[in-house]
Amino acid sequence: MKNYISLIIFLFLLSTVTFSQNKTCGADIILNKNLTENPEKIIVRNQLELHTKEFIKNYKNSAKMGQQYIIPVVVHVIHDYGIENISEEQIARAMETVNEDWNGENNDIAEVIDDFSNLVADFGVEFRLATKDPDGNCTHGITRTASPLTEGNDEAARSLISWPDDQYVNVYVIKSMSPGSSAAAYANYPGAGDPYDLIVSLHTYFGHGVGTAGGSNYVRHTLSHEFGHFMNLAHPWGSTNEPGVQENCGTDDGVEDTPNTIGTNQTCNVDQETCGSLDNVQNIMDYANCAHMFTEGQKQRVHAALNSMAGNRESLWQPENLILTGVDDEHYNSSETYVNCAPIPDFNTTTNTGCQGTAIEFMSHTYNSDVIYYSWDFGPGASPQYSYDVNPVVQYIEKGSHDVILRVCNGPLNDESSYCNEITRENYIYILDDITVSDEGIKQDFAPSENGSFPENDGWYIVPQNDEQTWETTSSASWNDDTSIRIRSRYFGYELKSHTFTTPELDLSNLNSAQIYFNLAYALKSTQTDFEGNLYIQDQLIIYTSDNCGETWMARKTYNTDDLITVFDEFGNPQTIFNDFVPSGNQTNPGDWSQKSFSLNNVAGDEGVIIKFEFTGIGITEDGINVGGNWLYIDNLRVGENFVNLNEERSFGFNIFPNPSNGSANIEIGLNSAEKIFIELYNVLGKVIAVKEFNLQKGLSIIKLEEIHTNIPNGNYLINVITNKEKLSNSIIITK
Repeated sequence: MKNYISLIIFLFLLSTVTFSQNKTCGADIILNKNLTENPEKIIVRNQLELHTKEFIKNYKNSAKMGQQYIIPVVVHVIHDYGIENISEEQIARAMETVNEDWNGENNDIAEVIDDFSNLVADFGVEFRLATKDPDGNCTHGITRTASPLTEGNDEAARSLISWPDDQYVNVYVIKSMSPGSSAAAYANYPGAGDPYDLIVSLHTYFGHGVGTAGGSNYVRHTLSHEFGHFMNLAHPWGSTNEPGVQENCGTDDGVEDTPNTIGTNQTCNVDQETCGSLDNVQNIMDYANCAHMFTEGQKQRVHAALNSMAGNRESLWQPENLILTGVDDEHYNSSETYVNCAPIPDFNTTTNTGCQGTAIEFMSHTYNSDVIYYSWDFGPGASPQYSYDVNPVVQYIEKGSHDVILRVCNGPLNDESSYCNEITRENYIYILDDITVSDEGIKQDFAPSENGSFPENDGWYIVPQNDEQTWETTSSASWNDDTSIRIRSRYFGYELKSHTFTTPELDLSNLNSAQIYFNLAYALKSTQTDFEGNLYIQDQLIIYTSDNCGETWMARKTYNTDDLITVFDEFGNPQTIFNDFVPSGNQTNPGDWSQKSFSLNNVAGDEGVIIKFEFTGIGITEDGINVGGNWLYIDNLRVGENFVNLNEERSFGFNIFPNPSNGSANIEIGLNSAEKIFIELYNVLGKVIAVKEFNLQKGLSIIKLEEIHTNIPNGNYLINVITNKEKLSNSIIITK
């Protein structure tokens, strides 16, 4: 008999245990965070361990260990219309492999070596995909939620949807984990989840040899491993994610028949002895690449968890819940199980904006039915207006906004016995105006139309948002007149939804070169960071171009939160403004405004170009915590051959970037004609640090700050650019 792990050590069971290929995923950080924020979970973990010991003592040799359990499961596929939106076949295969492993029916069970073959366990547990949702509607036990959170934000992704955890095991399939994690999947121990227990898996580790799932032994048993954690099984070496450490011999998993071991990581030496006895390398709760089995001792521990209310495990298999979720034998095995399942409509296109006459393909992602009848209505001005195809191609003849309606049924559309659902997306497609850009360029000062909204009558377009605030014009601040356009993430959700506005289709065929120029103002609302030092505020502005009417987009410039900040204190640190930010300054005195510009030469000379401004951010978390940012303002947007020709009020223009700078910065100057200029550098006390003379050609020139002065100390400085007609000033912050 081995010593059971102490209650104190069991407190260090990960509330989110990660099955990592080569390294841990910050287990201690996650654990400390959960225990700090949820100290009541310490009590739950202690009580469960006491219950487990007592249960095994009383029942390990009794008929109760022969009890059979059925557990309802729902699989939430979080996708962004990519390959991570896995097939129902792949999901079925994943559930099949778990049930095989948990009942000793996997086709590689015969490979278990003789020393442990007599310990192979049949858990007597069957996981079934639910056939009734929480509202009693017919379901295949699968939900599909479209969200960019599927990539690189697993915590946020799993907050998008959940079913009651006392009725279903919530399993999430995503594209990738958060940055820094090498996890393939993870699960919560009973009662250790926040706010509820769940399982998360990458789509490539969900299933085995079907769809996007790999075919290795490692992949095959990953999900079974995570269900083990979900039912209170630790790794054979104990409650860490660090196999191969000699200190692991002093810890344990609370299971009698799994020998103490330091653990194995993606190797398979079945003769391995690391703690004085033969290791059970082939145990599915290890990290070996030849996992095949669970033991009778692990079965006892699982049955103890299933007979505990920790994490609602005991409520899952109760007869009334099996009927409620539709996994009872009578309903689950009936030929009528899915007869009244109404398809759930969903679709996307490669673009939401297009040009007059452009063909746009609609792609259905409807699910929850094996048989689907389609009825599309694209509205007047579309050709065709109606379609019964799965993935129709539509041309829009009329400019402006167009609604799209999709109705889907599991039988003929006009048959009253069919079960149907319908989705309407208002203003889903916008067909743009077209504008020819002359060598003088175009400008947009965001002057409101008569009703105060963004001037769509100019051919520009804000993509509508149904449930989040999006871009709006405002008269509260402006660079060069009375209006600007602004947006903030303060009241957004957790979904990182895209908020975009676009130009009309621009004919740039008259331009040999092209640039974009605009003024921007943004203040940081909070400097709070996460455990890795990243700002909680995740505002981002990306500017794209498309030369094929929005079918594909090229990201031309990305501004993360740090790049957007234009308001700093006297020491060069971002100045936080908690309340609504209204920038000071204008074209005479920049104040809080900063000039931004970059080349568009990749599309210069093209006949049809669309420019898109996309803003994303997180606002209110699932816990009601506001991590959103302050207002971002944009004004004085210009597109043309060079900046100076686009600004009638000045003989020249200049910009400094990056700003703040580590001492290496660019001074960008645009001239209407070749001439001599002077650049002056002043410190905060008004003392001249340097003066340099340059002879510049017409157009855009870039001068390195190091050409003016090298090794500039930290601080605030003023740069003057002087021509024979005018002097312009701009500040720069040096912080090394």
